[in-house]
Amino acid sequence: MRRNWLLGAALLLAVAGLIRGVAAGALWDPYEVSVAELSRRIGVQLLGGAELALPGADNSVPIRADLGRGELPFTSVALGFRLLGLSGWAGRLPLLVWSLVGAGTLVLAVERIWDRRTALYAGLILLTTPLYCLPARVLNGDAVTLAAFTMAWSSLSAACFAKATPRVRLAFALWGCLGLYAGFWCRGPVLGVAVPALAVGLTGLLEPPREAPARWVALGSSVIGALAVALGVGGLALSAKTAEYSVFAGTALLTPPRAASFDLALGDLAHGAFPMSALAPLALLVAARSAEAKAERSGARAAVLGLALGLGATAWLTPLLGALIVPSVACFAVLVAVGLRELETGRLGSRLLALTVAALGLFIGFDLHENPEKLLLAFGVGDAQLPEGLKAAASALGLGGAAALGLFALACLSERERGPGDELTAFDRAEYGRVLGALQSAWNGNLVFALLLLETSVVGFLLLSAISERVVSLPQLDGFGSFSRKVAALSAIAVPLAPLGVLGALAIRDLARVVFSGLPRAVTRAQGLLLGAVAVALTASLGFYPALAREVSPTQAFERYRELARAGEPLGLLGQHASSARYQGAPAARSFEQLDDAFGWLGEAASTQRRWLVLRHQDLAELSSRFRAMSGRNLPILDARSSELLLASSRLLAGERNQNPLSRIVLDRAPAIQRTLPAQLGDELELLGFSLSDEQGRLTQALVPNRTARLTLYFRVIAPLRGSWQIFVHLDGLQRRFNADHQPFEGKYAARWWQPGDVLADTTELKLEPHFSPGDYRLYFGFFDGERRLKVRQGPAEDDRVVAGTLQVR
Repeated sequence: MRRNWLLGAALLLAVAGLIRGVAAGALWDPYEVSVAELSRRIGVQLLGGAELALPGADNSVPIRADLGRGELPFTSVALGFRLLGLSGWAGRLPLLVWSLVGAGTLVLAVERIWDRRTALYAGLILLTTPLYCLPARVLNGDAVTLAAFTMAWSSLSAACFAKATPRVRLAFALWGCLGLYAGFWCRGPVLGVAVPALAVGLTGLLEPPREAPARWVALGSSVIGALAVALGVGGLALSAKTAEYSVFAGTALLTPPRAASFDLALGDLAHGAFPMSALAPLALLVAARSAEAKAERSGARAAVLGLALGLGATAWLTPLLGALIVPSVACFAVLVAVGLRELETGRLGSRLLALTVAALGLFIGFDLHENPEKLLLAFGVGDAQLPEGLKAAASALGLGGAAALGLFALACLSERERGPGDELTAFDRAEYGRVLGALQSAWNGNLVFALLLLETSVVGFLLLSAISERVVSLPQLDGFGSFSRKVAALSAIAVPLAPLGVLGALAIRDLARVVFSGLPRAVTRAQGLLLGAVAVALTASLGFYPALAREVSPTQAFERYRELARAGEPLGLLGQHASSARYQGAPAARSFEQLDDAFGWLGEAASTQRRWLVLRHQDLAELSSRFRAMSGRNLPILDARSSELLLASSRLLAGERNQNPLSRIVLDRAPAIQRTLPAQLGDELELLGFSLSDEQGRLTQALVPNRTARLTLYFRVIAPLRGSWQIFVHLDGLQRRFNADHQPFEGKYAARWWQPGDVLADTTELKLEPHFSPGDYRLYFGFFDGERRLKVRQGPAEDDRVVAGTLQVR
């Protein structure tokens, strides 16, 4: 086997990403905090950890009904607390060990069935698949479930299908039974025992191994799997009848259950395993092919059956038990690794395969771009929300990762692996000329004629649209909106450049030839594709997910508190479990379930001592409003780095800056207004005026099509405004209207929190269509609720719209 230091470096980075994840961020409340508290109590009562007992906390041993699932994950976390102390990383470390043991078992087993390189590929894929590695960074216990499945399935597969001495076969069988036992005490008999046992056992029965001990392993696995299914069905029926937790159900039942969906489980695998899920076509090809060696053929079939049973069991149980992770990630990793090995032997590789992988990656990536919260599916928490501050990064990660993986797929899979003696030319001018000539003469020149006809039609449409907008209105074009015109504009550019796309594909192919065959000791095409996918995965593992951990945990707020607070200044937590502070070294922090209690404590008039409060962003508007009513200024926020959790203080000291995100909406001082416009809307709001700025924040007097401008309206509150009012902005002229209806103040400061005397600034973006007709337009704005508008009682008005004057469109 030719050694490649890049694969070794990638494997080390994958492990480093796991280790960094263990130490990144405090506990995720409530998902990790609840598990940590139950584990701490186990450590106190069952592991002799008297030092883990906390005054005022529940230190009793939890019963299984409290856990709601198998106790092995909780016991593992408790062991970490017992040995290393009460901290987030101490609880996560045992989960990391479980994940590494599972991956190590897979590598040893795959090497016995296939070869060392396939084993290395499988281990690297598994450790960089988010669905396997991310649970090791979160205290929800699924890392133990995944590791136990990997241990059971891979060890039993090696014991049943690999060529081995009786002693080695027995060792694998015993280790596999240990994995089944661990799986039972994680998620019950169905997911933890039946799926891995039946995948190996049924494969061995359908295609019996030659050795008698291996056949006994297959028979024993089948019997264990069948018994586990029976126990699981019985446990679910008992739980449904008694409404009580049963260890044979594996998890507490949902009430009421949801409808089952195999598509949901498949979607969870696709999104949770991205970017590795884009390599699924390789796994499908392996499933469809029949290997010559019996051990490899049986191993591949066991992987296919394990993946199918895992998806089926998850689809069946998720509606009954809640969010579940597909346990058979290791089976998917093995199938992809075998497919990569097939690429190296030259048995796989084609343009169709390259396009399929690229298209699947782009499909999943675009879905993640549009729905970035699906990146959280790999954590196995069903109702988690992606922090607002990370949605743009998550969207970019999904689409950018898919685009990068698509380029790797086109470069690595378009041609089969070549031998040492094969000579391939690259960047041959004559070949490029022949391709262009073939395009020119294709279908007797009709292809070029069709492209010219299409380009003429598109350009004509755009020309008529411009005439309709700028010279004379053409009613026939009124049905075509901005999207249709944007598509037409892009088509007008893309059609002439279509031949460059063909040349670009040739250039990618030739560049791959130079890298993979022209340079000495170059990586194989299979390794190039794998390293591309690993690079995308590591970008998320070392960058995005640590940032997510900081956002969803109060780590940054606690760090800022320790930096600024003086000795004896108390800390409170609003909406946080009091126990979350225990894992941040602040066991004396006070917890408030109700906002009234937290505000009363923070703003206590008799207190001369500065106080601190960690709060969720969703509570900021009410707290800040009540603080303004008491003090006339916004609530002091000393740490706003997280879009989820903030650190507030009862007062600001000299030199400190208020980082309250609402300070740009609720102004502490009179603003500089570009155009004053005295008016009154209803009996509640006084309009002060407005300002218009360009993309750089400079004041401007005009709008430019296809460029973003920001319109800021300034109001003074006279009295609270009741109802669900929205703001409309109309730009009327030249027989058309531009409409910019929107939620007031970005939806961050509801009308019920407005205080009399507040000066409010509402900013909205105005971006005219690219072909918006130039000229002078009248600007109107106001408030509306359904079909009614807030009456304009003073100032220039028309149909209860404030007349703001004229704006020029250039």
